[in-house]
Amino acid sequence: MFDIVVGALSWVFRLALIKFVVMTGIFVAVWMLWPILLGWLPAWFGVGAITNSLQGIPSGVWWFMSMFRVDLGLEMVVTAFTTRFLIRRLPVIG
Repeated sequence: MFDIVVGALSWVFRLALIKFVVMTGIFVAVWMLWPILLGWLPAWFGVGAITNSLQGIPSGVWWFMSMFRVDLGLEMVVTAFTTRFLIRRLPVIG
């Protein structure tokens, strides 16, 4: 019985804890770098194209988007995809 507990604890501290710390670090890095990348976005694609495409959305659609917090949801999805992309590139974790 003692061997099972020691084996489980050694697995947790050897593999699971290390993966948790590395993945948390990657997530925090992506979360902190995301506003910087958004600041560069208009310079890459041009402010006019984004502004013109957003002006075409009717006010009723904007109301539903604000009620359903689409802005927060899109941020979460893009951050999750970026984190998944980075995790798959790590040979130790992926």
